[in-house]
Amino acid sequence: MNKKMIKWAVWIAVWSGVYCFLYALSPLYEYGIMWNTFVALPIFFTAGAKKSEYFNYVTSMLCGIVWGVVNIAFVGVLTGFGIPDSLNMFLSTGIITAVCCILHFTVTSRTWLNKIPMMFGAIACTFNVGISKDLWVVAITMFGGITLGLICQEGFYLLDEDGKWDFSGENVKKIFRKRTV
Repeated sequence: MNKKMIKWAVWIAVWSGVYCFLYALSPLYEYGIMWNTFVALPIFFTAGAKKSEYFNYVTSMLCGIVWGVVNIAFVGVLTGFGIPDSLNMFLSTGIITAVCCILHFTVTSRTWLNKIPMMFGAIACTFNVGISKDLWVVAITMFGGITLGLICQEGFYLLDEDGKWDFSGENVKKIFRKRTV
């Protein structure tokens, strides 16, 4: 049994619980989309995101919300032309996905807008809300998920190889240093 992994799992559970508790106390809770947190968190956390890529994930999430709005609007345009739903979904998803991927695989690949999985997560969350005034709630909630993912990830670095917590000043300082792995 690996003590380090067990303690890290407890770290993740505690911080996830704290997040959910605080979110439930906030006005955001009334919108019923706390689950958006748990779309953003695993995309950041399990993708092995580097701490230095945090803002790439945040800006890519915001860009994904815009892509979601574009996709929904395009569906509306095609619906206005009387295109049946199945063909509409094929065309709108195919065209918008191709444009999104081509643009972000090439033009923006070396910018903060280069985390396509996060964009797709944000697109999916946007589909749930639609084109509405509540997209800011999607953005804040997903931002919370990305931040929670970073907190979960950083807990790993507070454990030594034997699974003992090390909150010494030097070890805590490591968290705030730029890490590329």
